[in-house]
Amino acid sequence: MLVGIVVTNAIVLIDRVRQNEETMTIREALLEAAERGCVRF
Repeated sequence: MLVGIVVTNAIVLIDRVRQNEETMTIREALLEAAERGCVRF
């Protein structure tokens, strides 16, 4: 079950990063996704 949550979080993060890439650098997109709670470090 935990693996499913991790995979889902990764998919959400990747989707968010791709959306943000259109207007930001990859670093900025990753930070933005992390700030919005799409991923927890």
